[in-house]
Amino acid sequence: MMMVRVEVPRVADGAPELKIVRWHQKAGDRVGRGEGLAEGTTEKLTIYISSAVEGTLARILIRESEKARVGQAVAEIVPHETGGRTE
Repeated sequence: MMMVRVEVPRVADGAPELKIVRWHQKAGDRVGRGEGLAEGTTEKLTIYISSAVEGTLARILIRESEKARVGQAVAEIVPHETGGRTE
């Protein structure tokens, strides 16, 4: 089964990590492309982490109040097949 990693994006203030403050979805939820999954904070910014694909949120890897580095996977999504191909 193919999984798509959801990673902490590079942030404008250059912070190397952020703290996950809230998950908007839970494992097993269907998510759409561009849909907000979680929010995190740096010392200066609130960052919204979105899904790059349509699929099912399979696993949350970083819990609320835990920190994650830029580029680190915070969740995994099983993409849904569309038109005979997996996005």
